[in-house]
Amino acid sequence: KVSSVLLQHQIEADALCRDILAGKQIRRIYLSVTPGGGKSAVPIIVAARLIPRVVDAICWIAPRRSLQEQAERNFLDPEFRRIIGHSHEIRASTNDVDPCRGTRGYCTTYQAIHADPQLHASEFARKRYALILDEPHHVEDEGPWSKSLRALIDRARLVFFMTGTWERGDGQRIANYPYVRHPGGYALDLPPTSDEVLDLAFIRYTRGMALEERAIKPLRFHPQDGRVEWIDTQGKTRVADSLAATSGDYASEALYTALNTEYAYQILDRTVQEWLGYRAHRPWAKLLIVAKGIAEAKS
Repeated sequence: KVSSVLLQHQIEADALCRDILAGKQIRRIYLSVTPGGGKSAVPIIVAARLIPRVVDAICWIAPRRSLQEQAERNFLDPEFRRIIGHSHEIRASTNDVDPCRGTRGYCTTYQAIHADPQLHASEFARKRYALILDEPHHVEDEGPWSKSLRALIDRARLVFFMTGTWERGDGQRIANYPYVRHPGGYALDLPPTSDEVLDLAFIRYTRGMALEERAIKPLRFHPQDGRVEWIDTQGKTRVADSLAATSGDYASEALYTALNTEYAYQILDRTVQEWLGYRAHRPWAKLLIVAKGIAEAKS
């Protein structure tokens, strides 16, 4: 979260908006921002700098309803308002006619767009939109969501692709990203600088940059391993001598067994001891435990 100054990629986004105002012919902007790096400030910067001279409104599309609601709240964040200097609002809308309703834009989900792409295409024909695609790696190339987005991408004045994940878990290509073919399939083809492609811009914000600016906190991991034995649904006894050495469905069963036995409390005991040692030097430190459900959390 921004505290007192803009982060490096936010400064670059601000400079990019000035270039667009000056007449630079940029239409697609790719942002690679490490998770937690504050990419959610970029749509607010775009709205503050480019409405109404370049665009009339913002359309922010997120993969989940919780992120849709967060997008709406971000525009009301007093810290963002102070630092960026804006008074705009957008509203969460799920396939409403006139989705902006007097505000400077709307936020929705990919699923909502897919449910009624024509409604949104008609809205994009009425106004000049800056289209914000949040976590677009969820959109598979030539998949149903991709086809529903085509009319919006074609009609948008500007299109922003914002993610910290530049690959999909299923190995498929991300829609609307540049790729080149190689013997093993496809690879992303992103130039190192925006100067290499006239109508595209690329903004990168790596984990190292975020750590240097203290936008995120460094993490220390403490791997733990163990032996697990269980009876599967077929009544067979299964054994995993090492959780770390298992893979696939077998690994899921082994881990499920481990976390539903006293082993889970052994992990918790070690975790608490680590935290107490940390807290001895940082009395303000807090402990967060994530469990699989309410009953386990209470326990």
